[in-house]
Amino acid sequence: MNSSPRRSRATLSRRQFLKASAAAVALPYFIPGSALGKDGRPPPSERIVMGGIGIGNQGGGDQGSFLGREDVQYVAVCDVKKSVREGSKSRIDQRYGDQGCATYNDFRELLARPDIDTVHVATPRSPSTRAARWSRPRAASTASSPAGASA
Repeated sequence: MNSSPRRSRATLSRRQFLKASAAAVALPYFIPGSALGKDGRPPPSERIVMGGIGIGNQGGGDQGSFLGREDVQYVAVCDVKKSVREGSKSRIDQRYGDQGCATYNDFRELLARPDIDTVHVATPRSPSTRAARWSRPRAASTASSPAGASA
């Protein structure tokens, strides 16, 4: 009989130690660099998630300016013209190298997305008024607003 007091402490087997170590080493490889702000791109917490309503003519030029910014991520477009909508989606997907841009025919569906921080509205006057009014809490700009007016 051993007279030394034995403490009950959890022991870690060599196999358990190696599994835990491998998991700790492998974890950074599963997190994309873009999520950490690497490769010159701001992390998601510092990006503005944007949607666009009315992306033809003037709106397309504005969208190009937004796509040139590293702190903006365009995720959705809405236009009543399918050719404009699909062309805009293609431009955005090409910019980001994925197929993540969603398209909508009805601006209310785009505005219902909780992940969108702000909306770029560039429709003709009549629809712009309604779209801008609905998007007011998140509007970035309205290209068809009179000079000095805000959405």
